[in-house]
Formats: sequence, C-alpha cells, structure tokens
Amino acid sequence: MTTLQYPSARFPGPPAAALEVPDGWEPVSVPGTALAARVADHGQPTFLANVVLRFERRAGDYTLADALEEVVEYAEAKPRGEASEPFTASFGGHEYSGRNVSWVDPVAGTVVQAHLFTLLPAGDLQDLVQITGSVGGANATDDYRTVQQVIQQVTVTPGSPGQAAQDTTP
Repeated sequence: MTTLQYPSARFPGPPAAALEVPDGWEPVSVPGTALAARVADHGQPTFLANVVLRFERRAGDYTLADALEEVVEYAEAKPRGEASEPFTASFGGHEYSGRNVSWVDPVAGTVVQAHLFTLLPAGDLQDLVQITGSVGGANATDDYRTVQQVIQQVTVTPGSPGQAAQDTTP
C-alpha cells in the first residue's frame, strides 16, 4: 500500500503570503480567502476600502487570460458593470495581469475593484493567486491610491512540498 501525503512534492501546500497594511487598517476574516484587510470599521455607514488575497488550485493549462475573462464575466453580471482593458504590473518578484472593474451598488454607489493575478507552480497543477482591492463611496479616489500601495506590498511564494513523513517506530 502507498501512502500519499499533503503537503508533498506531488501535492504541495498552498502558497505563503504577506500583506503590509497602513495604520488605520485591520485584519478581517473572510471565508475563501488567505488574507484580508480593510480600513478600520468605526461604525460609520460607509464603504470600507479593502484588499483580499485568494489562492485557487487550477489545471496546468489554465492561463492568466482565462482569469481576466472571468473578471469580465463578473463585471458584466453587476448593475452597470464595466471592465477595463487588461494591464500588467510587477511587484513582489512576480508579474501580474489585471483588470479594473466597476459597477453601481444601490447602497455604496460606484464600487471600483482592481483584480490582479499570477500563477505559481503547484506540482503538476498551478496556484492562481488573486489580489483584489476594492473602494467605493465618497472616499473612493483617495482610498484607491492607498489600495494600490497595499497591493504593491503583497509578497507570495509557491507552496511548500512539506516534510517527508518520519518513521517513529523505536
């Protein structure tokens, strides 16, 4: 019988990531994310600028063009949704492809998101890294500059193959 192990060379663990945030931001637990932070919530009824980092294991033939097309579909499903032309950015040792999207939310007003993607090796698959920065409401213009700065401080490294199982029999 063969023992399969996670993490291992065949099934590497998830990427590691770090996110630096400015004073006045706080961590947020969001299902389906690796890291998330936002402007501290002081109870004001306003949209809180935020940055979210997700990892998703994808097939080896998945491309950044596929991710960018999914963002277009996401935007088109929103009220008055629009997607920008693709762009590229380089930071944290990786090249990212991205698109900005916007839509009109009935409560927050215009919401703008920057979606950036890169692919990391993960055995015979790959990990899609998605960084999303969101702004909206009256502070959107100022918050967008801050969100861009936060995004550019993100660092990610491919998942670890883990440690080999140790024989613990005496």
